[in-house]
Amino acid sequence: MSYVRDLTSGGTKISNSEAKRIQDEIELYACSQAWGKEVKLAFKFKQKFCYISTIDDSDGKDMPLCRLRHFNPDLYGLSLFLYSNDKYEPVPFPSGEWGGSLMEAFKIAEEFVV
Repeated sequence: MSYVRDLTSGGTKISNSEAKRIQDEIELYACSQAWGKEVKLAFKFKQKFCYISTIDDSDGKDMPLCRLRHFNPDLYGLSLFLYSNDKYEPVPFPSGEWGGSLMEAFKIAEEFVV
């Protein structure tokens, strides 16, 4: 019997320095994309989670996009916010795995920004 790590639960608390690195890396990437000049991102960190929202320019309201689950600087789980049921739902990465790098996770979520 082999052990399979469940990347849809658990995680490691995000330190302040790690939170800054995550935000800086995603904002740098977003600014390099055409939509990144039009869409503002908001970040909230709580324990092992990084919540990313877009900000509506017309009313300044946060629109939830995704939740990253931090395991280590090279491994994250991803849940997308589904407006149909107002919850975050885990999604697999294109590889079929439930975890991947920070940028792999954000690039999946990015498809829902535009």
